[in-house]
Amino acid sequence: EPLQAVALGEAVEQALTALCLKAQNPQAGAARLAAHMAGEPVAQQCALLRVFTALGGSSALQAVRAALASHDPGVHFAAIRALSSWSSAEAAPELLELARMGGGSTDQMLCMRGYLRLAALPEVPAPQRLDMCRQAAEAVSGAEEKDLLLADLGAIPSLNSLELID
Repeated sequence: EPLQAVALGEAVEQALTALCLKAQNPQAGAARLAAHMAGEPVAQQCALLRVFTALGGSSALQAVRAALASHDPGVHFAAIRALSSWSSAEAAPELLELARMGGGSTDQMLCMRGYLRLAALPEVPAPQRLDMCRQAAEAVSGAEEKDLLLADLGAIPSLNSLELID
């Protein structure tokens, strides 16, 4: 029974994502889902956060940001995962702030990795990517994050990126 419930939940999540993406205004769908999220059980809130990640956009991002304040650890962690998996640089400021706040926590690590992934997006202009790397250099702590930072810097076509390599 529990495996069937998980499979059914995943199917519903996938169907909801597909419906919202096919809608004429996915942002309106995200806003409607966000309005009902607070009253849902934890499992549904976590599923909705994954849907928001797939949808992207400002309405979905606002819902994920709101879920970061949840007192439920499962919802909070799902919000961190959603934010760190965001597909556009609009989530970068929040990720950097969260990465700076942690003290080596899993949340901090996920946020820094998500931030560095966004800093490497080709659609982000090179000067902005360099600025993002400069800000990350102040907060990066682990060896893996340092490797990601170096990879990001190596992909920026600017001699200014050399000043951040040490």
